[in-house]
Amino acid sequence: MRQTILWNISGDKPEPLQVYPPLLTVRSIEDINISQVQDQLYERVKEIISDLNDLVLIGKLHPHRLDPVAFANTLHHAVDVLTPGMKKSLSQKYARDSEFKKGFQLWAREQGIVDYDREEFFTNAARQIIYRMLGRVLFYFALRRFSQDLPELSLGESTLRR
Repeated sequence: MRQTILWNISGDKPEPLQVYPPLLTVRSIEDINISQVQDQLYERVKEIISDLNDLVLIGKLHPHRLDPVAFANTLHHAVDVLTPGMKKSLSQKYARDSEFKKGFQLWAREQGIVDYDREEFFTNAARQIIYRMLGRVLFYFALRRFSQDLPELSLGESTLRR
């Protein structure tokens, strides 16, 4: 499998749509018996089938594939950046609003965050809220790619209750 190309043959002249990098571990047909090579070929076939599926469903290839580790690291970094502001806001409202405090403790207990008197309480709660909100945003935009008639995204106080 030295060269794999998806071709667009719909026009007058065939044009490459996707050129896949060569699998350097495949040097001869006998290499197919090596389990590492079989794994690489399996992953390549999955990639090609995914691209063909994209062509059938949406009529084009996705030009960029996200690395799941990089994506998770980016999400984690966003949570780290947003946590101090959320923590400060939560702790201030918690200290001055007894109704909020009661509801917040109930919500936190449902989330498994029960260390109300410890410093980590607001950090853990803030991180949980931020992850939930970012999850909603990501899900909304992923869904919106396939359904343009979705209502506008809303991230009000109800996000906390769900």
